[in-house]
Amino acid sequence: MAKENKKRLMLVEDNEDFGGVLCDLLKKQGFEVIYFVDAAEALNYPENGHHIDIALVDLMDDLSDSVSGLDVAKKVRENNSGAKIFIMSGIELEALSIVNHLIEKKELQGYLKKPFNFADLKELIT
Repeated sequence: MAKENKKRLMLVEDNEDFGGVLCDLLKKQGFEVIYFVDAAEALNYPENGHHIDIALVDLMDDLSDSVSGLDVAKKVRENNSGAKIFIMSGIELEALSIVNHLIEKKELQGYLKKPFNFADLKELIT
């Protein structure tokens, strides 16, 4: 039997309840999901040579931690030039000038305002 070729999706979400549900839904859609709750831990994953097709990263701008979702997105881009990277946050996109700038430069492929409908996410990443 041939091995199924799943897309590897890196999910970084600090809210474990939301992240767990999202992880389960993405797996049911056929993705191989690598889930991180902690952005600092997620930062090491792309550096270690792991291939990532899609990254779905919470902005994590309200954390006191020194690592943000944008740091993770930058590291994914540096180590996986072909990856599609999406930022999610509860903040309106208009208020996030850096995210807007990165989308315009094609460093990020999109933004999801939380809460969002799973159908919208699916349409964005597939």
